[in-house]
Amino acid sequence: MAALGPNYDDGDVEEQINALIDGWRNEGRIPINGREVEFYLRSYDILSPEAKRAACKGWSRDDKVVAVFTVHNFFDAIECLPREEKVPLVATDYAFESVEASSRPYLFLTMPSVDSMWRNWIHWMDDNDLLEGSRIGLYYADGPGRREVVDATIKAELTRLGHGDKLVAEVTTDNDGTGSSQEQVAVQRFRTERVDLALLLISAIGQTNFMQSAEVQGYRPRYVANDWYTTTNDAAASTFPASQYDGTLGMTSVRFGERNSGLPLTPEATACIDNYERYSGRRVTWQERPAEWMALLQGCDAGTLLLEALERAGNDVTRDSVVTALDATQNRPLALHANVTWSRDYHHGPQLQRTLKWQADCACWRVEGDFAPFYVP
Repeated sequence: MAALGPNYDDGDVEEQINALIDGWRNEGRIPINGREVEFYLRSYDILSPEAKRAACKGWSRDDKVVAVFTVHNFFDAIECLPREEKVPLVATDYAFESVEASSRPYLFLTMPSVDSMWRNWIHWMDDNDLLEGSRIGLYYADGPGRREVVDATIKAELTRLGHGDKLVAEVTTDNDGTGSSQEQVAVQRFRTERVDLALLLISAIGQTNFMQSAEVQGYRPRYVANDWYTTTNDAAASTFPASQYDGTLGMTSVRFGERNSGLPLTPEATACIDNYERYSGRRVTWQERPAEWMALLQGCDAGTLLLEALERAGNDVTRDSVVTALDATQNRPLALHANVTWSRDYHHGPQLQRTLKWQADCACWRVEGDFAPFYVP
């Protein structure tokens, strides 16, 4: 018997997961290997690490699940299941490489590591001629271990590419989730140092605060984005002032911007959305409900990866046999994320990147080019 536990605040998550299960039943894939799958849904406040840990302990100790998948924003409790409880977790979040290492072999991610994202972000900027002649300002949250990762990735790669002297301002905050008055401090510091390229590694709320403060002061640096806090999604960037953000480039490893660019849905995304409409009577669209649309596709991706692993695990389903089955995931096309390959030694998402451009005419991201391999591991 296997149990999975996803959730997300935007949209009816229980309905979304039931639609996924219903789709598998209609395809004749449940029962799996002749065994029913029992699902335990636990919701949590995405701003509360305590609520996420409570869900973790409940799944492991009360529900005694064999595996879990989480749909969104389990980041600050992501070690609880794989490291503390030894429960396989498929998560659509990102994680630092140190977290993945301490959670082996039970943590599987559909996103690249934060470390590789930030390393490659600098190389992507260099490749797009964004660094030459720039005065760079860096604003980030100085959480546990965060400064060390920033030093080892962003600063190290700037130095490696010959741009270390261009980092002229560095400001930190102790609150990157809901924003703080520190954004005004960062704006003032950036202005004083004549920063013209702003790297903001904080939440969309904090970035909005920064831009609004900058606009009031008549200060308009260039911005660059990446998938940290899913800023490359239309919902996250929807509150950014167009006067500040128009023309901003971003690096992504997700299929964001494809619909705005007229690209077709992947077959996996089409099946996910159509199945949800059949089950619920509602059609979620990327234009009207971008956050719910993203969560729906994330749930299909994570749930499908885990359900397929249960198929491969055969009749002897244990937490360790699920890990072995997940390790066999090879170049799997997905609804929202780029193709995923996992192995015994690699449990992060795709090492792929593409360029997006935020445009004021649609207040949205559009694709600029195809996915290409990361510049560095």
